[in-house]
This record gives sequence, C-alpha cells and structure tokens, in this order.
Amino acid sequence: MNARSDSAASPGSGSTGLALLAIFAAALFVRVVYLAEMGDSALLAAPLGDAAYYDAWARRIAGGEWVGSGAHYLSPGYAYFLGALYSLGFEPESARLFQAVLGALGCVLLASAAGRAFSPRTGVVAGALLALYAPAIYYDGLLQKPALASLLIVLTLELVTRYRAHARGRVLFGAGLVLGTLAVTRENLAVLPLVALAAIWVRPVARARLRDTGLLALGMLLALAPHVVRDRIAGVPAGLPANLGPNLFIGNSEHADGLYRPLVAGRGVPELEHEDAHAIAERESGAARDSMSGAEVSRFWIGRAFAWASSHPGDWLALTARKMWLFVSDREWMDSQSYLVYRAESEVLKVLGPVLRFGVLFALAVYGFALAIGRRAELCAWYVGVAICFASVLPFFVFGRLRFALVPFLVPFAALAARELARRVNASDWRGLRRPGAVFLVAGVISFWPVGELELAESATWTNVATALDRLGRGEEARALHERAARAGGDHADAHFNLGVSYALAGEVDAAREAFERAVEIRPAYFVDAHLEMARAFLAAGDFASAKGLLLAAHAAEPPTAAASYAVGALLSQAGLLDAAEEAYRRAVELDEHHADAHNNLAWRLATRGEEREAIRHFEASLASDPAHRRALFNYSRFLAGNPADAVRDPSRALELAERYRELEGEEDAGALDLWGMALSAAGRLDAAAEAAERAADAWRARGEGHSEAGALARAADYRAGRPYRY
Repeated sequence: MNARSDSAASPGSGSTGLALLAIFAAALFVRVVYLAEMGDSALLAAPLGDAAYYDAWARRIAGGEWVGSGAHYLSPGYAYFLGALYSLGFEPESARLFQAVLGALGCVLLASAAGRAFSPRTGVVAGALLALYAPAIYYDGLLQKPALASLLIVLTLELVTRYRAHARGRVLFGAGLVLGTLAVTRENLAVLPLVALAAIWVRPVARARLRDTGLLALGMLLALAPHVVRDRIAGVPAGLPANLGPNLFIGNSEHADGLYRPLVAGRGVPELEHEDAHAIAERESGAARDSMSGAEVSRFWIGRAFAWASSHPGDWLALTARKMWLFVSDREWMDSQSYLVYRAESEVLKVLGPVLRFGVLFALAVYGFALAIGRRAELCAWYVGVAICFASVLPFFVFGRLRFALVPFLVPFAALAARELARRVNASDWRGLRRPGAVFLVAGVISFWPVGELELAESATWTNVATALDRLGRGEEARALHERAARAGGDHADAHFNLGVSYALAGEVDAAREAFERAVEIRPAYFVDAHLEMARAFLAAGDFASAKGLLLAAHAAEPPTAAASYAVGALLSQAGLLDAAEEAYRRAVELDEHHADAHNNLAWRLATRGEEREAIRHFEASLASDPAHRRALFNYSRFLAGNPADAVRDPSRALELAERYRELEGEEDAGALDLWGMALSAAGRLDAAAEAAERAADAWRARGEGHSEAGALARAADYRAGRPYRY
C-alpha cells in the first residue's frame, strides 16, 4: 500500500481540521475523566519517587530559588516547567489537568506531523491511537517527565515534517529551541537532534544543509544557554545531571537484570540514591565525606560500569540482549509505581488498556515498518527517532516511562498497518492477510512472551504510597495501605518491613514484631534494621530491657557495617547503656574511618569521661571527614571553651569553630549565639559573651523554648559576674 495513495484532504483542509479538533476533544475528554475518577484514589494522594523529588524542587523554584546550588542530580527541565506552573498558582491537581491539555495537544501535533509524512488519513488514525492509548493517559496524569517530554517530541516531529514539506530553514530554528529544551528534560534524548539532521542531510543542496544545520544549532544553544548560565552561577561544570554515572552502573553490573534496582535496597528515591551514590563512591575511593563533587561521583560510577562490562563482555552482551527484550515487552515496567495498579483503579484504563497497549502497538508498528520500507529517505527522521529511543535506554535500564519516548515514533507506523489490515478485511482479501498476519503474530509473540515475575507491582506500589502518606503524617491511612501491600505481596520483604515500622510508630509492638520477623525471613539482610526498629518501639514504650536485648543482637550481627554499628550506638546511648554505645561507636569508626557522626558521638562520650586527648583526636577526625558537621562543630567548640583543665582549654580554636557554626546556622540562631558566648567567655571577652548570651535568650524565647532561655540567661549572669563558661 502506498501511503500517499488515499484521497484524503491535505493537512490544514476543512475535513482534516475537523478531524484534528475531534482528536483533541476525545484525547482531552478521556484524560479529564481519568483524572476525575482517580481524584479520590490514594494513588494520587502524594507524589512518589521522582515525582516527589520534582514536586519539592518545583516548590523551591516557585518560592524564588531559581538558581539553587550544586549540580542537578536529575535533569532540570521538568522541574522548571512545574515550578513555573506552581508560581502561577497551580497545585498538583491543576498541574495534572494542564498536562492533560498538553497531552491532547500532542495528539493533534502527531496527527498533523504523521499526516504530512505518511498521509492525512494515516495521520488522523495515528492521532486517534495516541489519544486513546491507555499508557499515554496514565503518563500524562503523573507529575513526571513524560508529560512534557512527549509533547516536545511530537512538536519536534511537527516542525521537522514542516521543514521536509516546505524546505523553510527558519522552522529548524524553532526545532532547535524545542530539542534544546528536550535535552534538559530527558537527558538520554540529548542526541535526538539527529532526527532533524537526518531531514536536513537528505536534501541535495549542500549550501542549504549547512545553513539549516546552523539554524538548528543556534536554536539549541539559545535553549541551553539559561541552564549553562545557571550552572556557572552555581559554581558547577555545565553538563549532564549527576545521576548519569549511578544510572549507568545500575544498568551494567554483576547485579543488573535490565530493570531499575536501587544502589541500596529499599532506597530508590532520588534523595536517598543521591546520598548513597556519594557515600559509596567516597568510601570506596578513600575520599573524605562530602569531598567529591557530583561530576566526580558520576565519573566513579561510570568507571565501575565500564570496568565490569569490559571484564565480562559475554555477560554484558547477554544483559544488553535481555534489555532489548524487556524494552519491547508489553509490560509497562514500573519504577516507584505500577501502571497495572492504576489500571485496576481506573475504569478508563480498564476499558482502553486491554487493546490499546504497547504489545499491540509494537506488533502493528513492525508490520507498518514493512509497509513503508520503500520510503526510507522520506521517513528517515522517524526511523532515526526509533533507533535513538532504543539506543538511549539500552545502556541504562528499562522502565515504562523511559520507553514511552518511543511511542510517538511507533504510532504512525501502527496507524499505517491498521489501515492496511482494515482495507484487506473490508475487501475480504483473506489470502492477502497471511503475510501481514504472520508479521503481526511474530511481533506480538515477542512482545507478549512472559518474562517472569520480575517485580511485585501491586505490593511495591502500595508500599510506596503508604510510605509517602507516613511522611505527610497520615499514619492511619498509611497503615491500612501497608497492610494491603503486605497482603498483596507475600514475599515482598519491603512491604512487611514497612508495615512493621508503621505498627511500631503506632505502639503496636506485637504486630510490629510479627511483621519484622516476616521481613527478615524473606530477606535476612533486614536483620539489623528490623532489630533497630523494634528497639526504637520498645524504647518508646519504656521497655528498656527488651530494647537492650535487640540492640546487643544487632551489634553482634555479621557482617558488621559502620552504619549499623553507629545506629546501634545511638540507640544504646538513648537507652542509657553508655559503655555498650561507646563500643558500638568504636566499631563504626574502625569499619569506616570517615564516619563523621560516629567520631563525634565517640568524642563527646570520651570528653565526659575525662579522656580529653582521645576526645580531641575523634573531634578532629569528625571534622576532617565532614568540615560542615554541625554537631561536631558545636560539641568541639563547647568542649574547648568550657573544659575545666587549662591545658585542654583552647579559646582561639573554640572561637574559630563557633564562627564556622554561626556561618552554617545563621548569625542570629539561638544555639549559634549561645555557643558564640561560651567561646567569647573563654577568650576573656566577658561583656561580649554576656551580650551574645542575652541575644540567645531572646531567640530561645521567640522559639518558645523556656528551658534553653533560662540556661542562656544564667550564663549571661555568670559572664556579667566575671565567671567564664565551664561545663
């Protein structure tokens, strides 16, 4: 079938215009209905995973923090888009509605672009397919990048096809602006300008190629310029976000299976993954805490990924092949939430999802590729786009919203195939259906072939929703969802562990113990964490004997880790078991010499015992590991200012540390002023010390902390009486 052989009107004619309007109305209708029916669902009660990260980031931007500090961990484009909406008064609910409008507009743009590249009728079918494609409705309703990225992709295709039709170079300037914005929205699509270049370089006139390439590049540079300027102001190298290296390692290591798995189990949200990526990189590199930049951390993980791939080429090739299979699988692979769970909660997705799904789209598109095989030059931009979407995901890992970028490139081919199949059926050309039917069947088998249960979609989704509600202080709702998650995933250790935490917070110690024991049974690595959480519950209930037994068992667990030993020490100290706490802190610093928290706590314990020289050594080690460690700065300054022993007291160093503490906390912070007064008194500047203590008392009073206010006033009186601070 020749895609140009139908007699439909050209794009922009009256009949096509009505069809585009109908596509927009249908797309917007199903998206608004979907959002309305999901309005009361707990699934939209709080943003999850990357969505929570972007929501918090956007609120900071709306509050005036447009530049921020440090390197971006995630690509910033969507954060600024959402921040702009929030600054205009939007909230998550209205932002989702705005995205529904953009999603409907994207369907129209795709219909227009496909109508120009394939045929007007094929374009209309393509727009209708995207309008009713169930995963597209789902992704447009999330506070996630696909809602913006998919619009930018179809807008690029609209501009490129306009250029192909009219050879107007200025259109490519607009395409460059769009592609530059896309590059900072979906960093793995930073090479999508090749789609436009493919359209440019099939032109026969060399001079026009160079001019149009320059216009494309100029548009991209203008779009990228604000982000480059921002990075310069923030004092970080301009470039890709800092999660590039960790993501590459997650997709290429001995533990990789093709899907997203966090660096540390149970810590898959961006904030925690960012912390873990830094902490592990610094520990394994022997660097001090917080001494590596985001770019250095990213390079560390890139090096680890390449080291594994180069030393295990066979395993790497097998893993890449597996990722290709997962990529074309019908399953919408989850990250923090599952499409399948949303589909079970939505009548719109229940109706549309069984047919308008990726497996069907892929099978139709493969047949569409075969139909369009003779038009490779004319459709080169679409073929290049498909190749880029594959190539941009396979080095990393697969999940549904990453793959969704492929959909706008596949839909027109699927529409072409659907029209051809319909034509043959209408003509009762059953013999002619054999070959396309075979192609469709083979592609469908590849996509729908079961790959095993690699994710506990329902349990993991409800666990993540419940955890988000916990953070919002909605404990009763969260507990009900934790219970639902545990019932849904009998072998999901995270669900049982988080249920245990929820019970423990509610004081239901027996139920918490049962949930923790089940979590440890499924995943023995939870042994220490489960014991720590149970100990916290017993401490809150005043049962110190039970807490002590659990903490000592956690301390004896093998293999030991610095983080676990430190946590055990902190809880042992809370329980009043100071000698055991000291032992745990010593073990933590033996396991990790850069553990600033453990050094600080051990130093203060030694200081209270009169072991001043050893205490100084650990205070210095804490600050060497983390020069901005607030508790170490406070404790060490206080120790040097108020120590009764003249040989230990060091007013000059105490003042230096107190000044650093004030810089971090703010010069009018109550604690910082109180500490400043202590250090000033040690230096003999008693009038200034009294003034600082009195200002501290005023600040404590403003915060409603009467006990601290009284302490500051007592110290001020001592300073006025000529008595410096001594602890």
